[in-house]
Amino acid sequence: MSDKHANPGDAVDADAVRRFRRLVIVTAVASFLLVILGGVVRVVDAGLGCGPEAAGLSGWPLCDGQLVPNVDTHSVVEYSHRILAAIVVVLLLAVLWQTVRQFRDRPALRRWAFGAVLLVFGQAVLGGLTVEYGLHSGFVAAHLGTAMALLAILMVIYSIAGPRRPDPGAGKGLIAVASVACLLLLSTIVAGGVIAGTEKHGTPDGHTITGAHYACGQQFPTCNNEFLPFGRGEMTDIQLTHRVLMFFASLAIATLAVMLLRRRLNGRIPVVILVVLGVQVLLGAVNVWADESALLVLAHLTTGSALWMLVAGVLISLLNPGTMPDRERAGPTAPDAGTAAAGASPA
Repeated sequence: MSDKHANPGDAVDADAVRRFRRLVIVTAVASFLLVILGGVVRVVDAGLGCGPEAAGLSGWPLCDGQLVPNVDTHSVVEYSHRILAAIVVVLLLAVLWQTVRQFRDRPALRRWAFGAVLLVFGQAVLGGLTVEYGLHSGFVAAHLGTAMALLAILMVIYSIAGPRRPDPGAGKGLIAVASVACLLLLSTIVAGGVIAGTEKHGTPDGHTITGAHYACGQQFPTCNNEFLPFGRGEMTDIQLTHRVLMFFASLAIATLAVMLLRRRLNGRIPVVILVVLGVQVLLGAVNVWADESALLVLAHLTTGSALWMLVAGVLISLLNPGTMPDRERAGPTAPDAGTAAAGASPA
């Protein structure tokens, strides 16, 4: 993940490194807010606020065929999402420019920054395809998945731009558990994106189609008075797939947190992860038990994104331990041991 023989402090002064890392944090916060604003677009039915399905360029990147949309609630919400996306692109280009200009001895840093820029442009294309194809669930899920990947890459950039220090000896087993937890959590989030896409919010069919959200009625953890009744219908299978992934992701994340606590790694981050995980599972259950609420949907998305940044941040810190403070490696009595990568999270 990083250049083993390069130290950013050798070629770049400490103030420049701090300014660069602050820029990365600002970019990560903007990217996080972009995800939440995307959730707002969904819950206010503004996904097609700039034009109907198959509108071509007049629906994206234009809005109702105009560069600046009319003053309409749906158009303004959708267009605000696009403006924030443009700001994220500018910030990412600034990050890339800084890596080229100041970190010439860190090719890995430039590669990650270049990858982030490519990913955000790919995400923009997915956004356009989502609009063009009437909020197809596949594009909705892919759009959300790439947003999570972008957040993780920004944390990688923040991490490897920091000072190089010895490995705390996390071990391959802990890294493997963290990797599995990240994979399962990302899969759960993407599956949630598929569920959101099946609801067709903001489309002409949005008020007549029954998506996967209530495919199990208002029952959790059971489903229509049964336990995991796969094969009863496409929407039911989508909902159950999300639940199964959630169960295994929760188990992996809880295991990771307990292992970190037992080894006294990453300070208070494991406790925060357990709390956020519990809140996220509870929000998911309440989203099913209660009538659909915009605030509940947004809270579920926000907490899920924050959980992703925390868990991915732990994995990044284990793979790139150079960012861990010296006091963390002092031993079991160390009072605090924050993870720089997880610290980039706005959660």
